[in-house]
Amino acid sequence: MTDLNRRGAFAALSKVVAGVLLASCATTRAEIVYSNFQTPLDYYVGAFGPYEEIADDLFLDGTSRILQSVSVAYAAFDIPADAKPTMTLSIYAMNGESNAKTQNVISPGDLLFQQSICIVNSDGQLVTFTDNTGTVYLPDHVAVGLSFTGIGYGDPQLPDAGPLLLDPPTVGGSFPDFWIKGLDGDGPGWGLYDYSDANGSPIPANFAIQINAVPETGTLWNLLSIPVLFAVGSVINRRRASR
Repeated sequence: MTDLNRRGAFAALSKVVAGVLLASCATTRAEIVYSNFQTPLDYYVGAFGPYEEIADDLFLDGTSRILQSVSVAYAAFDIPADAKPTMTLSIYAMNGESNAKTQNVISPGDLLFQQSICIVNSDGQLVTFTDNTGTVYLPDHVAVGLSFTGIGYGDPQLPDAGPLLLDPPTVGGSFPDFWIKGLDGDGPGWGLYDYSDANGSPIPANFAIQINAVPETGTLWNLLSIPVLFAVGSVINRRRASR
C-alpha cells in the first residue's frame, strides 16, 4: 500500500505560512495554541485507501480555548478545472472508544466542530476554517480529522489530496502516529496507525496544522504570551508506547 508521497508539495509552504502567522498575530487577542508549520518532511498523506477520515490528535499549549480558526497545509494533484472536491475538517474530543483496533488507546469521540471547504490543485497551499460563534470550547487534547470528496484514494487516474506532514510541532505536541477511520479492508471505526517509508523507517505522521483560539469571556489576557514564529510507504497498526 503506497501512502507516503514525495511530490513537490513544499515550494509554496514558507510563503503561505508566513502569511497565516502574521494574520493570527494581528487578530485581537488571538493565541496560537498549536502549530506545526516549520519543518517539512517532504511527504503528504495520500494515494491510499479508500478511507472515511484521517485524524491527528494534538495537545494544545497556552491558555486560550475558544476556537477561532484552524489552518491546514495540503497537497492536491490532477484536479480537473471543472471539478469541486472538498476537504472537511472535524475537531473531536479525545473521549471515544478504546479497543483492540485502537491498541487500547482512547480514540476520537465527541464532535466539537465541522466545516467543509472546496480545494484546488496545491503544492502547499493553506485553507483556513473559521468559527465566529465563540461557543466551541477546545479541551487540552483534541483530534483534528480530515475527509475528502472528489479524490481517487490511490487510483492514479483520479485526483489525489491530503495534508502535508511536518515535524516537530513548534507550539503544542503530537504523537508520531495517526488515526484512520473506515480504512478499506480494516472494518469500521477508528484505528491507530504508524507510517514508514519504503525502507521501513518511521515517518512522524504529524499533519501541517495551526489552531488559533481566544480566551473565554472574563479571562485575563497578557499580550506578551502570544508566541511569535519567525521561520517560515506503509501504514502499520502499532501500539503507542505510552500516553
